Amino acid sequence: PYHDKDTLFTFDIKSYREGSTADEVPFRVGNKTLGDFYNSLNVTRSAGSVVQVCYGGIFAASTANIFKQDMRVWKTIEKALERGDNIQEGHYMERSWGILLATPLKASQIEAMKKHSTKVRYDPFSIHGALLREGKEADDEDKEYGDDEDVDQQQQIKEEGE
Repeated sequence: PYHDKDTLFTFDIKSYREGSTADEVPFRVGNKTLGDFYNSLNVTRSAGSVVQVCYGGIFAASTANIFKQDMRVWKTIEKALERGDNIQEGHYMERSWGILLATPLKASQIEAMKKHSTKVRYDPFSIHGALLREGKEADDEDKEYGDDEDVDQQQQIKEEGE
């Protein structure tokens, strides 16, 4: 999903209960937001105001985009993630891979994303900063263009019942 960078960078995860840290290191070191962490990486490419986020640690990258970052950035990330398994830095990197490795959006794409979004999600536990499209206008447009998952699911259930 695409996120408003400024909102995303205020994300601050203090703990994470699912699973435990196998090596028993503290989850959190310091009092950093995602933005503080990202800035500490000394990234050489600037991120636009709308950025991609890849949740679940699943992403792909072109070799060209990997090499667009200075090797020092990758070394800094490696050092940060060596601290342990389930750590704050890992959750921040999960939200940073897309910013680091995706081809940045063009200004016209950012403008379109902002124009068609109805709100930015504020959620201290999950997809904080995600651009959303909600409301009757969005629902009507989804139906018009066939993008309404609920309608698709209802149709599938109906067909399975026949």
